Amino acid sequence: SYLSSIVLNEAGFSGTVDFTQVPQRRCQSLTLQGNELSGTVDLTNLPPTLNTLRIEDNNFSGTLDLSQLPATLRFFKASGNQFTGEVPLIGTPAMYRLELAGNAFTSTGAPDFSQLPAGLTTLTLPAAQYTINPDLTTLPQGLRQLTISTTASWPSGCYQESDLPPSLTRLTAPGWSPC
Repeated sequence: SYLSSIVLNEAGFSGTVDFTQVPQRRCQSLTLQGNELSGTVDLTNLPPTLNTLRIEDNNFSGTLDLSQLPATLRFFKASGNQFTGEVPLIGTPAMYRLELAGNAFTSTGAPDFSQLPAGLTTLTLPAAQYTINPDLTTLPQGLRQLTISTTASWPSGCYQESDLPPSLTRLTAPGWSPC
């Protein structure tokens, strides 16, 4: 037998998490949402079979490096923490959902959507003061939902509807309107 899912939602846990201790054999889902977990997050040694990682609504901090996630990861949600640094807009080939809102990310330019997986269907961007308008033509063409935090800002404050993916059915971007 094996452990395929670890679900510890709103369990009142606090302290740090050593992700290297997650069972490496056949673990497919790790959900730690709504606790008081803190410290930095090292995602470099997650189980190779992991397809869901939910660490939202904790007190994790530091930068967030998504460059070495397991290739099987499809759903990643890290909203509602205290992550800083550049917005990590990268994913795995299998990823269809990436949610990063509610953190303290910064930006030195425009978000670079070109590294997002082609199959991404849901993207939630965190608040950041972008200094350059994003190139929305580089969003994944299959994207159906795009949510931009209410406190994110672009220099122009608007977008060209023709730049959005044709598959987009839901755009939530308070204070952001078509040019």
